Amino acid sequence: MGVLRGRATALLIVATLTCARAWGQERYYRSNALGMAYEPVVTLGDSSADYVLGVRRGEMSVVKRLIFKGTEAKRWEQTFSGSGLRREEKQFTEGELVRRAIYNAEGLVAEEEEYEGGDVSGRSIYRYEARRLVLLEVFDGTGTSLYRETYRYTPAGLLREAVKSLPNGDRYIYMYNFGDGVLSEERIHQNRYSFVFRYDAGGRLVLWESWRDGDALEIEEREYHEQSGSLEKLVKRNLQTGTYVIRHFDEAGSVVREWQNGEIEIGYVRNESGDLIRQTKIGPLGKEEWVYEYDSARELKKEAYFRRGTLEKRRIYTGEDMWYEEIYREGNIFLKVYYSKKEMVREEFIQNGRVITERIHQN
Repeated sequence: MGVLRGRATALLIVATLTCARAWGQERYYRSNALGMAYEPVVTLGDSSADYVLGVRRGEMSVVKRLIFKGTEAKRWEQTFSGSGLRREEKQFTEGELVRRAIYNAEGLVAEEEEYEGGDVSGRSIYRYEARRLVLLEVFDGTGTSLYRETYRYTPAGLLREAVKSLPNGDRYIYMYNFGDGVLSEERIHQNRYSFVFRYDAGGRLVLWESWRDGDALEIEEREYHEQSGSLEKLVKRNLQTGTYVIRHFDEAGSVVREWQNGEIEIGYVRNESGDLIRQTKIGPLGKEEWVYEYDSARELKKEAYFRRGTLEKRRIYTGEDMWYEEIYREGNIFLKVYYSKKEMVREEFIQNGRVITERIHQN
């Protein structure tokens, strides 16, 4: 018995030493909510950061623990092949398994499982050709198919087409064209509807179209400032109603002028801070004008509305959700209305500058 006990003790010591060699000491790094590793720290107590990442490496495995204020929030358990490629990864949140991924012989994810309450809630299967994803199948926790996606590529390896198929027969087709390796056009087909996006050499959208059953619905065209690259002109056309809007923008991206159907012209003027101080509109009602004034904190304090050059209405803000309005007739004030918390509380009828009638509103 003594010999057996001695051999068992020796085996235990060997196993312990082997485990110690297989698993290195956990090392700590300052981290964030995503579990990224920043500068190392010696112990958990050496970091003032809320998040600390603990990393423990074995011969063919790694365990990462994201610790939030001293408590483990997330954990990743990873195993690797002899060539160093990832084979499996398990992710835990507050000790509960939430995700499991299995990798193929090339180190690419082949299967993913998501868990809720210990049960599989979703499953995804990935297939590749020449290390490019060509098929994705997604199922719910019962194994019922949710959707299927297939992918085609250009000879240069750029994505040419993606097709998403649903069990009910609906299909969504995404097609991409490239020029000099830069995306130049994107087409999306969703049952009866189609959308076209065209881009310039800098990747900026210059044309957008929408179609239904082969008929064009809307077209949007964009032009950009040469110096800043910001949007300079936007033209939106509704081909079903025959209406259109043209907008011009300054270098800061603010609208400075707008035309609607060739009948209405709108102009915008802003101060150095970018606040709108004047808006003009020329249309069927003649020239209309809105004037705005701000305090030093850039809070709106006064508004005034003019039609054909004559003041018709003013609004003065007196506090939070409090203001009064002055209504003018032929340039003279005849009504003053007070508001509190967006409710009318009092009306004053004015003649020759004097209040002749007052009406109180009980809310």
